[in-house]
Amino acid sequence: MELLALAEQEGPWERHLISIDILDGLKNQREFNLSEIVNDVEYVKLETNDSCLLGDYCQAIVTPSHIICKQFRPSEDILIFDRKGKFLNHVGRSGQGPGEYVGISYLAVNPLLPEIIIADNTLNRLSRFSFSGSLINEVSTKELFGESIAGLCFDESGNIHILLQRPMEEVTRFALIRTLDYSLKVIGEFMYISTLTED
Repeated sequence: MELLALAEQEGPWERHLISIDILDGLKNQREFNLSEIVNDVEYVKLETNDSCLLGDYCQAIVTPSHIICKQFRPSEDILIFDRKGKFLNHVGRSGQGPGEYVGISYLAVNPLLPEIIIADNTLNRLSRFSFSGSLINEVSTKELFGESIAGLCFDESGNIHILLQRPMEEVTRFALIRTLDYSLKVIGEFMYISTLTED
């Protein structure tokens, strides 16, 4: 969905689109060694103790200095480890107050600063945290956008790109993609849609 939305939008990323013929690729299946597609493999054993046990399903994001684990079960949680696997801290916590989340809908890591952005569509909230786990700031997505978030990512400049869910009600010139700066203020809008029909 996110890839499709960005592919339809005219912009500077057009030159990065890659076309892959999947059916043609299926005709040429072959076995290959891992060394044909990677230069190096790094094995990091994550610390395990009562405060940092991971469940059976988690997403890991690796940066040059940290490993961020978003745990899905038994509860949603974000844990920060260093690159040697030492547990450092949790980010936010379960709840409905400031710096808390009910469900982590989307998560992205800033490429320039040790920061994480979390979208919680249950609380209609976008929250920015430091790697130390402290809340930097947060905004109401309903007040800011009027719709829930369908995806988010940082670009190489540290700006945040938000893909919004398509509105259910009739709209004119609704921007599906919004760009936010560090302070979570909208600085750009793209991919306008209208759902009103002319009589």
